[in-house]
Amino acid sequence: MLKPSAFGPEDMRTFLGGLRVLLQAIGVSTGRMEEGSLRVDANVSLRLPGGPLGTRTEVKNMNSLRSVERALVHEVARQRQVLEAGGAVVQETRHWDEDRGVTFASRSKEEAQDYRYFPEPDLVPVVVTPAVVEESRRTLPELPEARRRRYVATFGLPEHDAELLTSSASMAAFFEETVKRFPHPRTVSNWLVGDVAAYLNAHGKELEDLPVTPERLAGLLRLVEQGTISGRTAKELLPEMLASGADPEALVQAKGVLQISDTDALRAVVDEVIREHPGPVADVQAGKSQALTFLVGQVMKKTRGRANPELVNRLLRERVSS
Repeated sequence: MLKPSAFGPEDMRTFLGGLRVLLQAIGVSTGRMEEGSLRVDANVSLRLPGGPLGTRTEVKNMNSLRSVERALVHEVARQRQVLEAGGAVVQETRHWDEDRGVTFASRSKEEAQDYRYFPEPDLVPVVVTPAVVEESRRTLPELPEARRRRYVATFGLPEHDAELLTSSASMAAFFEETVKRFPHPRTVSNWLVGDVAAYLNAHGKELEDLPVTPERLAGLLRLVEQGTISGRTAKELLPEMLASGADPEALVQAKGVLQISDTDALRAVVDEVIREHPGPVADVQAGKSQALTFLVGQVMKKTRGRANPELVNRLLRERVSS
């Protein structure tokens, strides 16, 4: 039985992601595979445990890290099926069909020369002296791994969040610029690795593709901090901001979603909810905290999510216990 190696397609995707962000950090490449800035050709061969490597195939036409992983998973499974059925893998170039999720033969490669295993006569030798190496090392920008460690040590971010933020040069730069304008790194990190990353994944985008700026995200977070809008409202406004780059204050005014923090106005809504739901009120008085969550939800529903949740909680506790 052919067994998968310890280093599999998922590991390859992780490795390539690290390589891409490193190339971005030193300014060698944008790393945008869909534009051809970074290309991946993968050689795949299988062997029995302890045996020699088998015949390899070269897989091309992979324009994203996800495609690389999917293509390798398929090609490994295809070769295993051929070998376990007693067949032989053909040395060839195969292309990846993203829509069908399969590799298909493009052309055969019967000789080693087909893989360009010979000296290039038009390229002269390049000698890199220790002095050149040291100068290059001295002028390097902060590399992704060093940046990740700094985020953990300086900003107090969890390792996982720091790793996600440094997974692309654009995300790291956006994070740092936003923190300059809204100096709460944990909050900024939570929004970027949470809601913003989810939007990017859903739309197949990179952060630099979006018109939103660090200033605009910082502005949205300030509105939440100041109590101008609720966190829930901010999450509802975020997709429009990401898509259009709209100013958060202008959006709040246009949509009329200012948070209600007027005590008298909310007290009236709270009293209405208490009258309409005597059962949950009795449950709260009996010490069942879940019932209070229900009552808060009813107030939020009546105010279309605009009520200040902290104030609603306080008013409900006051009214129910009195």
